[in-house]
Order: sequence, then structure tokens, then C-alpha cells
Amino acid sequence: LTAFANYAKAVVTHYGAQLQAVEIYNEYNGLFSTGPCARNPTCYIHMLQYTYQTITAVRPDITVVGGAVFSADLLWFRQVFQGGGLRYMDAVSDHPYPLVSSLSPEREGLTLQMHMLQSLIKQYNNGNTKPIWVTELGWPTSVLNVDEQTQADYLVRGAVLSLATGVQKFFWYD
Repeated sequence: LTAFANYAKAVVTHYGAQLQAVEIYNEYNGLFSTGPCARNPTCYIHMLQYTYQTITAVRPDITVVGGAVFSADLLWFRQVFQGGGLRYMDAVSDHPYPLVSSLSPEREGLTLQMHMLQSLIKQYNNGNTKPIWVTELGWPTSVLNVDEQTQADYLVRGAVLSLATGVQKFFWYD
């Protein structure tokens, strides 16, 4: 944990003022996350704590983004929030990919997912909100997925639905 926090500190220090936000890890709840602490919300909370404290000691102005959760995993978010993880993130990141990659944002329930996430944040943050960032969302055009026109349509609809529910930032991926 200390090594990861020191790495994050080195990145933040190296890039200086051109780096305004840093996201802590990527899809820690995902299947590709391996090792003795893989997919464990408590381990992620410890990583957030060490990294948040280390980064903000040298850059109190930077936005620390936590979560970066694969597929709007509300159970995982709940466990992180119950354990106090919200104290170590200025914004909450989600990657609300549909489990079936050809589903539209409406059929996947993107709006409901974002409302539920905000409700969880309020529940574990004394009724207060935190910014939600969708730092990854997209629809691949590889075999058995969607064509480029559908991808473009879903991208626009996904962004509009996310922003309409109060998501502060939206980043397209894939």
C-alpha cells in the first residue's frame, strides 16, 4: 500500500499543475484484479486511505477520484462506503458498462444506476452528495457487439442520460 501511494505521489509530483485529478486504481472489483487482496473492498479502502493521504500532503488542490468500479456494482460501492471509503475520495467514479455489451443505456438502466449510486453516497455521507464521474463508458464495435452507428447513438444517449442524472463528468471509452 505504501509503495502504491508513493507511486501515485511520484506521478502527481512529476506532472504538477497539469494534472488536476487522479483516479485511484482501475476496476478493483473486476475479474482481472488478482492477488491476495483482489476484489476485496476493505483492501481497496486501505489503498484509498494511504494514497489519498500521501497525495493530498503534496497536492491538497488535486481531486482524488475513487471507485472506478466496473459495471455499476452497487453492492461493492456499498461495502466501500460502509467501510469509510468516501472519506478518501473527492469524487466517485463509475464505469457503468452494460453486462451485455450490446444493450442500450436505457435498457441497461443507466439512469436508475446513477440515481441509486447518488443515494448510496448520501446514505453514507451524512446526507451529502459527492460528484459522480463516469470515467469509462462505451460500446465496442468488435464481433458480437454493436456497429459504429449504434455505438455513436449509444454514446450520445449514454452521455445525455448520465449528465441529466447529475453526473459531473463523462468520459467515453471503447
